[in-house]
Amino acid sequence: MSKLFNKIATGFSGLNKLISVSINLSSEFPELEGGSFVRSKGDVNFELDINDFKKEDISKLPVVLTIEGKGVLHKFVETSIDKIKLRNIIPNIKEEDFYVNYTPNEVGTWVSIIRKDLVSKILEEKGILIDNIVDLYLGPTGIQWLTEMSNELPAFVGGSELTYKSNQLESIRKSSGGHLKNRFIFGVDLEFNKHLAFIGALVCF
Repeated sequence: MSKLFNKIATGFSGLNKLISVSINLSSEFPELEGGSFVRSKGDVNFELDINDFKKEDISKLPVVLTIEGKGVLHKFVETSIDKIKLRNIIPNIKEEDFYVNYTPNEVGTWVSIIRKDLVSKILEEKGILIDNIVDLYLGPTGIQWLTEMSNELPAFVGGSELTYKSNQLESIRKSSGGHLKNRFIFGVDLEFNKHLAFIGALVCF
């Protein structure tokens, strides 16, 4: 499986445990959601909430970070990844200033961007070392990599409402708060605010 982000971290291989967290920049007080996830016998299970970690313990494990909300831009283009020219999609962009996710589906590619300096600010505020980041996902587009797991894909992930067509991610829009009691995702009983981190862990594993 292709990764959505070029690896930053080195020294992490054969992962069976990692920290996967998400943060919604549209929240009034953005907080890290998620924690440690463990892979065992083909299953991925939530182990420990990020709020129960000491800062020094976070630095000992690889980290998957998913960022959504204000500052993240998504655009769908009916073009394959190998033919995309970012400046044709977002005129006058300085590509070196942004992290970019390219998420393909059967009819095109989701292009998602965020400023690098905004990511650096988030990491500094949350006490996460950039050397420990193994994957950076933007918004809920990582769900596209998991479409073969189920024919019942979640309609709400993080702060987004998703629609699909033929098991392909078709649209992303900001959701209301009425779905926050939803717990199950891919058959796993997990608090809703950890769903985006769970998707990040699944894709990384």
